Amino acid sequence: KNIAGAMKESLKARSTKDEGVSERIEGNELIRLLSTLLEALRDRDYDRMDSTAASMKDYEYPKEFRGDVPKVLSDIDNLDIMSAVERTEKLLKMAKAGKEGD
Repeated sequence: KNIAGAMKESLKARSTKDEGVSERIEGNELIRLLSTLLEALRDRDYDRMDSTAASMKDYEYPKEFRGDVPKVLSDIDNLDIMSAVERTEKLLKMAKAGKEGD
């Protein structure tokens, strides 16, 4: 019982710490990140794809991106490159449109 309790506390501490760490990303930075990912996907550069996907997990996204970013990351984990490319192109288009709206 003590071990389970300790693990639960540790997980709770970790999740709150992670929430504090996630940095908001938008505008040009978001466009740059999505462009890097798209290029890695198209080049089938798996190392760059993985490192970019890993860094994407650290950010908090604008509301309209929150549903699709995890799907892109899931596509990459499952090596569903075609789907990841399509979703990333869509997100990049949205990011650029949002930037023009500023």
